[in-house]
Amino acid sequence: MKETIAENIFRLTIPFEDIYTTVYLIKHEDGDILFDTATYPRDIENYIIPFIKSHDAELKFVFLSHDHGDHAGGLETLLKYYPSVRVISRSQEIKENFASFDIHIPQDGEEFAEGFKTVTIEGHSYDSMGLLDIQKRILISGDSLQLYGIYGSGEWGANVKLVEEHIKAINKLRTMDIESIYAAHDYHPMGYAYIGKENITKAFDFCLEPLYRIKKLMKAFPEKNDVEIREIYQKEKLPTVKLPVFAAVRETEM
Repeated sequence: MKETIAENIFRLTIPFEDIYTTVYLIKHEDGDILFDTATYPRDIENYIIPFIKSHDAELKFVFLSHDHGDHAGGLETLLKYYPSVRVISRSQEIKENFASFDIHIPQDGEEFAEGFKTVTIEGHSYDSMGLLDIQKRILISGDSLQLYGIYGSGEWGANVKLVEEHIKAINKLRTMDIESIYAAHDYHPMGYAYIGKENITKAFDFCLEPLYRIKKLMKAFPEKNDVEIREIYQKEKLPTVKLPVFAAVRETEM
């Protein structure tokens, strides 16, 4: 599915297992930006290349929200088509694995293209970040804002393993001037788009609620292990959370 977010920002959903992932294309006078590369070579060839061509884009930057397969998996294939692009990524592994290409690790708040800056949002992974259109106050968050997670056959729920860092990141975002947020997946209970201050605040709250809910269960049932706590949590029929998230919550003072 294609969607126009703003006059210069375009969204494309790409099938991934029983859900979907998303790439964004930002038209920029100094060179266009592709946000994420989906998963497989076929995603690049069947979806992303036609998407780029349909907008007469001249890629200058590839922005990787984080180094997970469904977001950065298509990078190698994309670089065969666009070997001269600058890749913006906080992943040391990507920098090492693609050492012959232009890989740039940005600082938080770095304006790598005029009017667009990186926003580090750790929690889902150490290298997670979003892209902020400063003028339009649009944040493309990728996978960094999980809310309660995604319903599906896999364990797609609230996959936050850096709990303390995530709380700090959400609190930082609350202080920023953001008018709309667009995510990579369809997160429960608000979907992929959070428009207006009220909905953005709700989305931030939903990012932390599952973590605090798990912690509350652990305090209520101190004798139970993570497997047992997860069983109680899932009785509420929420998206399924992986066990490492429970371990991370248990180790964090909240």
